Amino acid sequence: MEREGARPPREPEADERLVVAAAAQRRADEDAYRSGVPEDVLMDSAGRSAAEWILTHTPTRRTVVVAGPGGNGGDALVVAREVLDAGGEVKTFLLTPPGNLSPCARRMYDRLVAGGPAPPPPAARAG
Repeated sequence: MEREGARPPREPEADERLVVAAAAQRRADEDAYRSGVPEDVLMDSAGRSAAEWILTHTPTRRTVVVAGPGGNGGDALVVAREVLDAGGEVKTFLLTPPGNLSPCARRMYDRLVAGGPAPPPPAARAG
């Protein structure tokens, strides 16, 4: 049975199928850090992009998020926040107590729990 308002999944376009090897992504992140991009901005960007993909490509807005203690866990917490902000349903599982999260992941956790708005994207802050 399909929920009212549910969208059928859509096939990704060829240019949406970008896969980056872990080592290449680490280098890109390190280059961004060295150029002055804060870790929070990178984590927020990654989570927002993943949430956008989920909201665009899935038929419902029901999401399960599993978050570990590091950077990927922080990305996942941003996904949870963004899906909730879009009116979705999210069940979030932490694989560690909040006190064991990396500092940046902890900030993402705190923003999720507070239900507050995310910081504006970098372009909006530049002015």
